[in-house]
Amino acid sequence: MGRLKLFILLIPMSLTWGLSFLATSMTVKAVDPVPLLAMRWGTAGLLCLLLIIFGVIRIDIRKPAFKWMVFTGILEPCAYFLFETNGVALSTTSVSAIMIALIPCMTMIIGAVFFHKKIGRKVALGIALALAGVVLSTALGQGNGGGGSPEGIVFLFLAIVIGGLYGHTSQKVTASYTPMELTCWMAITGAVFFNALNFAMGYGFSGYRTALSDMHVLGGVLFLGVGCSFVCYVILNYILSKMDAAGANNISASATTMVGVISGIVIAGDPWGWYTIAGLILTVAGVWITSKEAEG
Repeated sequence: MGRLKLFILLIPMSLTWGLSFLATSMTVKAVDPVPLLAMRWGTAGLLCLLLIIFGVIRIDIRKPAFKWMVFTGILEPCAYFLFETNGVALSTTSVSAIMIALIPCMTMIIGAVFFHKKIGRKVALGIALALAGVVLSTALGQGNGGGGSPEGIVFLFLAIVIGGLYGHTSQKVTASYTPMELTCWMAITGAVFFNALNFAMGYGFSGYRTALSDMHVLGGVLFLGVGCSFVCYVILNYILSKMDAAGANNISASATTMVGVISGIVIAGDPWGWYTIAGLILTVAGVWITSKEAEG
């Protein structure tokens, strides 16, 4: 029953994160990426700050692992979402979802290169399939108006690298801190960083004024801030503390990608063709093989 509970929690998390590509893509049409990130993480950070003020959460900065938590917060959300949001803004929803699905594969590549972890033949095959799916969907999509700009692809690739590195640093943190403590630290770090960047770039309160005057923008900010940046990270960090990371990534990455692609085509009207479906199938199959072999 305990494992069933974890799989049930993966469902709303995957659906919410799958729709985050669509929400981001639609919201950045009204506000620039940096103000959106400031509002998104500002919302999540405020929720976590209230939990700390009322004594629900207490983060002990004297623990030796705190330095890893600081570094993890810099990686994600700061660096990761700066690249991802700009990448989504310059690409289609479906292509963004397919590319971000490579994060579990990148986690294993980084593990092999920097942490001397072995990659078996089936894992290598899974990574190759996932990469082939991304190349197919983006390369042919470019020629059919559905791949986004080259700059967007570069931003998304950088997000994948950061996401892969985050998978290793977060494991060092969760050995000493609870999932809720890590989530709150990430949210507060993101709130401070993106709001400072927002004002440094001269946006001021323009994003907040737009959100308060446009219900669609406000809805997007609340969905991304409360749902994606707070609730989903609480669920993910809880699952990772109870369940093998490869198994969680196996289901989450596949479901998130499928929801992202389908919502992009059906709701956002993304251009698509046989290459989109083939790319999705190859990517999901590659992630599935890679994660299952790692789990085994």
